[in-house]
Amino acid sequence: MVTLEKNASAQLHAPRPQVQEGVFNFDQPNDTGLGDDVKEEIRKMKAEINELRRSTVHQGASTNEPSGNPMFPVNSLGEIMSRLKAVETRVTTAETCSIGGTTFASDGTVASYITTHTVPSCAMCWDLFSVMVCMGAQGLTGKERSDKIYSAEKGRTGSALEGDLVASMTHKRPLCLFGEGSKLARLDQGFAMCKTYEHWIGAGEHVSYRQELTNQIQSYTEGIMGQIGEAITPATLLAHSLLSLNVMQWNAIAGFMDMCYLNLVAKCKFDPGKAWKLEAAGVAAIFKATQPFRSKVILLEDSTKLSQKAAFMWATFQTHRVIDSFVSVQFQSHPFIVTEISLFMVRERVDAKEVADLGAKCKKAEESSNKAAGEVKRLLEAHNDLKRKHDALHAEFRLVKAKVK
Repeated sequence: MVTLEKNASAQLHAPRPQVQEGVFNFDQPNDTGLGDDVKEEIRKMKAEINELRRSTVHQGASTNEPSGNPMFPVNSLGEIMSRLKAVETRVTTAETCSIGGTTFASDGTVASYITTHTVPSCAMCWDLFSVMVCMGAQGLTGKERSDKIYSAEKGRTGSALEGDLVASMTHKRPLCLFGEGSKLARLDQGFAMCKTYEHWIGAGEHVSYRQELTNQIQSYTEGIMGQIGEAITPATLLAHSLLSLNVMQWNAIAGFMDMCYLNLVAKCKFDPGKAWKLEAAGVAAIFKATQPFRSKVILLEDSTKLSQKAAFMWATFQTHRVIDSFVSVQFQSHPFIVTEISLFMVRERVDAKEVADLGAKCKKAEESSNKAAGEVKRLLEAHNDLKRKHDALHAEFRLVKAKVK
């Protein structure tokens, strides 16, 4: 068999490499979100490649002669692969995300990335939600820290830090905002850890809670960086990109909280307490939107296995993507926020007590109005009586005046 035939056959039958920048897998097609034109083009190219495979294997080829089927010359393999590459760049799904210049389309592509770049642990990849959950842990004694490390080694997590990351996936909302002690407060309590906007900004005697959280996020991020180390590899660059995104996302959320609260109070004339509760509902909606992806990994037990490591990293990537979807529309235009505002208006804007108080005031006003109407009627009758008397006196005066003349 000629060299070209060997090369073509090798290319056709070799395991398909995983492409970092947007992955398309012939053997496991994923048509989710594809347009009909893209699906049709992919179908045609599959048929062409299958035909080329048959022609190459069974008919033979030479560098100067066409293959058994004149419609598919030998050099068309490169053309088809080029066309396939062009289609790959157009193929995206709703869950595709790009981080640090690398695009991930599924947990399968994450697994390929882990293998290719030797990612040692899923604890290299953190999202803002997990950071806010884990940074709230109190300082440990030496024994407590040793016990924590020992538990991680005995369990099926690679390290104590990885164990914390895995556990964070079980949380619905971060306690640093929505906690009441060590437990999650009811959502209708708002920001249980920061009950007023004055506490948030540090007005009066308060220390700015916003700044406290910002400092904690920064400190915990630096701790993770210390665990990652200073080596420059694709995996560490990806980890640093994620950590930088965490800080940017937090600043965006904090800015949204300030802007929206001030608009509600100054422009919409909301009660300050209710405006702050609405802020809590909006921020809770951000974390709620990540739950479909995080909940898929809460029962996984061995984060050191490739498939489960990839699943945890994929959940982290999806958390980033979801939070970015809020940032990109400035939060208030996101469907989750719009829904929460509508529900809040129904629940809180006019409550039952306010309606009852307003009804009582209306009834009292009606009674006063009826009383005033009666008084007006009495005065009108008195006025008419006085007018009649005045007219009679005036007539009598005219008669007297005539007699005098």
